[in-house]
Amino acid sequence: MRVYNPWPAGPRLRRAHNGINRKPVIKQLADVNRKDNCSAETHRWSNGGRSGELLKVIGGGHPWPGAKSRQYLPVKTLAETCRDFEAGERVREFFKAHPKVK
Repeated sequence: MRVYNPWPAGPRLRRAHNGINRKPVIKQLADVNRKDNCSAETHRWSNGGRSGELLKVIGGGHPWPGAKSRQYLPVKTLAETCRDFEAGERVREFFKAHPKVK
């Protein structure tokens, strides 16, 4: 079975499209839930007024990070749900800080 892994192609394409630098600032997020067997880090790129951010989940699986509901399929099927951040909130924060230019 072939598995699609957007890392690192996705960030590389976004950086090229937005004209932002190649070397990200990488920061480890607090491991607020040690029971989930996951951790996460942010990768931030910038160039003047342009920026990009990627949240990388390490050890987690397919479920939406920070989902409030319990895991809907077994861990052996989807791996763990990372509960160290809530993905929807991080997306809202990013777009609030980077409004669409008209």
